[in-house]
Amino acid sequence: MRNTWMVSLSRIMPDPLMLMNGPHAEKLKNTKPDLSMLKEYKRRAEEYMNRANDLEKITNQRDAQKQKCGGLRKQRLDEFMAGF
Repeated sequence: MRNTWMVSLSRIMPDPLMLMNGPHAEKLKNTKPDLSMLKEYKRRAEEYMNRANDLEKITNQRDAQKQKCGGLRKQRLDEFMAGF
């Protein structure tokens, strides 16, 4: 017995052999993919990685400054409290 989800899936997804021999096969044979899009994708992926690396560096610098500021704030409070 087939599960009900498999029956539902078979309604949504056509048989792969039917796609290879059906009306879409001729359309698939006549299509010419635009391979320049792969170059564009690679360029954008590299640009994304460069920007992500820049963001990581800047975030690390910010975190270091926040930590330094927190240390100075604590030092100031400790010195203030020592005066009492």
